[in-house]
Amino acid sequence: MLRGLYGNRFALTVTSRALPGVERSFASFSRAADEASASRIFNGALTRLDEAAGERLGHDVAGFVLRHEFLPGTPDKR
Repeated sequence: MLRGLYGNRFALTVTSRALPGVERSFASFSRAADEASASRIFNGALTRLDEAAGERLGHDVAGFVLRHEFLPGTPDKR
């Protein structure tokens, strides 16, 4: 969603309440998403097959929302 709305050339730094004082910096939304996705494999929660399926689903959902909710001239539904 963020890459679709703002482009991929957006550097960011994130923190976590689970690791106070630790910051992770990324050159783009894609780099952050790749690391977040891979972390599920590293911690044993998912297999590579699960990760790939989740990434495809996430891309499909984001694409659908961007096409249907953020069209020019679409009234704000909030």
